[in-house]
Amino acid sequence: GGRGTGRRDPRCGRCCAVALMTIVILGVISDRGLAEAASKSKSKKGPRGPSMDREYGLLRESCTEKLKQDSPSCFENDATRENCVLECVSPTCYDQIYGKDPVSPPPSWLVLT
Repeated sequence: GGRGTGRRDPRCGRCCAVALMTIVILGVISDRGLAEAASKSKSKKGPRGPSMDREYGLLRESCTEKLKQDSPSCFENDATRENCVLECVSPTCYDQIYGKDPVSPPPSWLVLT
């Protein structure tokens, strides 16, 4: 697997996968930290305001209940559930943001038990 031969080093795929998963894990950790910080500052008015957060939360709850009745297949795993709920809350936004690349479950080797 030398340079210029058109052949890839088989280790490259593994390295890329490890690098990608490291980025994903760091993103999840970062998001959890941001969520904790946001929950601590709920009394402070953010750029969206508390009423927008409350409205979004109510929409998510409503969609979750509706999907439980109408689309039980949406609850096969967390990623499928999240895609269904996000699409229910705002089909237009979901299509613009996730339409071509929906949320997918992590690889089985990454799932921590």
